[in-house]
Amino acid sequence: MKYPLLLILIHGISIITNAQLTKGLHQIGGSMRLYQEKTENEYMVGNAFSTIDEFITREYSVDPKIGFFVGDNVSVGIGVGYSHVFNRVQASLTSDPDIVIENESRTNLFHGRFFSRFHKSVFEKFYFYVEPAISMSTGTIKNEQALEAEQNVFGYGITASPGMILFISDHFGIEASFGSVGYNRFRQKLKDADSDPKNIETDLGLDFSLRTFQFGLQYYF
Repeated sequence: MKYPLLLILIHGISIITNAQLTKGLHQIGGSMRLYQEKTENEYMVGNAFSTIDEFITREYSVDPKIGFFVGDNVSVGIGVGYSHVFNRVQASLTSDPDIVIENESRTNLFHGRFFSRFHKSVFEKFYFYVEPAISMSTGTIKNEQALEAEQNVFGYGITASPGMILFISDHFGIEASFGSVGYNRFRQKLKDADSDPKNIETDLGLDFSLRTFQFGLQYYF
């Protein structure tokens, strides 16, 4: 009984050593993203009611995932994740620059996604891939200055992202992805409002900004 198990183990290790992503292989791991943006303005063009003197965005996310290879170089899987976005804005009235308005908001979202990956070997232990995915997210936005301080958020999207994998050992690969193309829709609703107003945000197109960069680690077995 020991010898067949040993042969299976040796065969699995040889698959990874040769960096062959074959049918039956499993992957588990995740990725993370850190992003910050800061804008400072000393004037506004036009008849603006206020001048945004400073705008700061800080964002981070963690996205664990698990997948299974249904064919050579083709995998499917699921992922869950969490993201946090902090926004701070400082504005002054155009008519009276001495009047300064400050506001902060915090967005907390939980994500779920179904994905597939199509890999292409470039050379030994290095792959490019494209990852189509369907995602859903839900969470809250808390705004310090708004009369209704909390909003519920629900969103979904269909996207495709390119990336690359470099195997650093028999079982571990580091990966990075940058950019995406697809469609996303987010709906915001006041949590405790008597009426039922909604804010809808949709986007369709290409996004190759730095906020799309993700770095991660995968274990293959």
